[in-house]
Amino acid sequence: MRRENGAARYLPERELKLTEADDGQVAGTVALGAFALLATLFLGSQILTGKAILLARVYPIMGLVTSAFPALLAYSAAFLGIPAYRWMKLGGENEEIAQRNLWRQQAAQQLQEPSRDLRERLAEAADWAMGRKAFGKAVYDSGQASEVVTKAKETDDLEAFDRMLKNK
Repeated sequence: MRRENGAARYLPERELKLTEADDGQVAGTVALGAFALLATLFLGSQILTGKAILLARVYPIMGLVTSAFPALLAYSAAFLGIPAYRWMKLGGENEEIAQRNLWRQQAAQQLQEPSRDLRERLAEAADWAMGRKAFGKAVYDSGQASEVVTKAKETDDLEAFDRMLKNK
C-alpha cells in the first residue's frame, strides 16, 4: 500500500499491454501484415482466373508459390488475426482490471474515512489480535533443523506406541 501525505492509498493493478513496441512500430507491423494479406488475396484471385497457372508454366518459382498458396494465406491471416484476437481479449481483461481498481480505490477511501461501524470493527479486530495466546506444542518450529524435529517426532511416536502396548 502506498502512502500519500501520511495516509494509506491503494496500489492499483496495472493494465495489460498488447506489446512493448511503440506506436510507430505497431503501425508499421499492421501495415506490413495488411499488405501481405492483400497481396496473398490478389495472388488467390490470379490463381482462380488462371493467370498464375500460365505464369507457373514459364516461371517455375510461380509453381511453387501457387502450390504454397494455402500456407501463405494462413500465415498472412494469422499474422494479423492472432494479435487482433489478443487485442480484443485484452480489452475485456483491462475492463475487469479497471473495475477492480475502482473497488480498491473505494475500499481505500473507506479506510481513510471509516464509518463508526467500521472503526468499531477494526478496533475489535485489533484487540482480538493483541489478545491471542499461543496454545500447545508447535507442530513445526523453523528454529530447529529438520533432522532434530524428525528424530523428536519418531521418539515421541515410539514412546506412545510403547505406552499403548503396556496398557493392553
